[in-house]
Amino acid sequence: MPAVCRRHGRAPVKRVAVDVESSPAGWSYALLLAGLLPFAIARAVSRRAVRVPSWPFCGRCRRDRRLVVAASAALMVGGGVVFVSGFGFAYEDLEWSRSIVGLIVMLAGYGLLHWARSSVIAGLRLTRDGQGVEIRRPSAGFGAGLREATGVPVR
Repeated sequence: MPAVCRRHGRAPVKRVAVDVESSPAGWSYALLLAGLLPFAIARAVSRRAVRVPSWPFCGRCRRDRRLVVAASAALMVGGGVVFVSGFGFAYEDLEWSRSIVGLIVMLAGYGLLHWARSSVIAGLRLTRDGQGVEIRRPSAGFGAGLREATGVPVR
């Protein structure tokens, strides 16, 4: 493994084990019409994962992750407050809309957590066959270090 982070080409401040999961199969999204449970079952059955034991992250990568987690937490807490406040005056139509907006903001905050996953920050994606890991947009320093360590050409 190269001695620099993939994204910035800087020296790592921490190495972390990263689980790289496959994307859900395209057909599984049709199951959302039947509910979250059928989708979750299909996702669990068709899921493939590879563990990368020691992936380098620089200080900037770690700062970016903390920023995304903080923004996500702020959206979820703020949305939760707005959602609950809508129940205080449930007899008014306007307050129900407040609860709906709060719920949407909470869900957006939860969705934002996707970008805080180590595999996303590392720019890793599982290949279609589930046997390899694709490294997206490596920095020049990372690409050179990977080429030197493995002999595999980097695009």
